[in-house]
Amino acid sequence: MSENTICTFCNKQFSNIYNLKQHQKIAKYCLQLQNNLMENKDEQQNNNFECEFCSKVFTKKSNLKTHYISCKLKKHTEDKEEIEKIEFKHTLDIQKLETKHKEEIERLCKELEKIEHKHKEEIEKIEHKHKEEIEKIEHKHKEEIEDYKTRLQSVTFQNVHNITELKNLFLQYLL
Repeated sequence: MSENTICTFCNKQFSNIYNLKQHQKIAKYCLQLQNNLMENKDEQQNNNFECEFCSKVFTKKSNLKTHYISCKLKKHTEDKEEIEKIEFKHTLDIQKLETKHKEEIERLCKELEKIEHKHKEEIEKIEHKHKEEIEKIEHKHKEEIEDYKTRLQSVTFQNVHNITELKNLFLQYLL
């Protein structure tokens, strides 16, 4: 093994240059060492593939794609976006229904006002008609009651007079 098959970053030895180059492109610990040694940040970004959801770093794009399949934060983000889409759609549906029903409610309220007005007039007519009838009945009974009172007073007076006469007769008889 030659010296040119030893990694200059982590000092690991390889059987050939191809394996060394692959190692320097793929091995995480070696890449981290390389990143610490590199001065140019653009070079660091070109060698890393970062998950936009959980910020895990991968050395190969294919590893990142595989990770996306199982990334819980990606799934959570996608679910949250789907929920927001559904909520937005339902919010629009609710607004449409509110507008539709608001117009229907306003129409029904106007119709109800018309019906109330019509029935109010009918009720007033009926009350007026019955009021007159009630007043007539009260007047008629008032006269009858007055007549009964008068008769009762007369009968009472006659009874008192008859009792007085009987009393006098009885006193005469006793004497």
